[in-house]
Amino acid sequence: MSELPRNRLQPFGVESRLMPLPRVTRKERPGVPALERQSGSWIATNPDGQVVEFFNRANAEKAHAAGWRVETALQYLGRIHREAKATRTSAALDDDLPF
Repeated sequence: MSELPRNRLQPFGVESRLMPLPRVTRKERPGVPALERQSGSWIATNPDGQVVEFFNRANAEKAHAAGWRVETALQYLGRIHREAKATRTSAALDDDLPF
């Protein structure tokens, strides 16, 4: 019987088999979505409303780790379009505009 390698996470003297960690692909990373075919960048928005565009996934992941909201360009444009449309519709209902 061969000696098993010691797992660094176990207390001293406790031996166990080292289990391989599951591989995480780019699509499975939480927080930063995979780019769609139509998107070439990520848009990050901080809680104050500042918006920055990233072309490198590593920078987008850093922004997400710092608490910024990270979306693909397509997701961002869709979201602001929906928000603008909702604002425009509610403003038209609230006010009697001549146009």
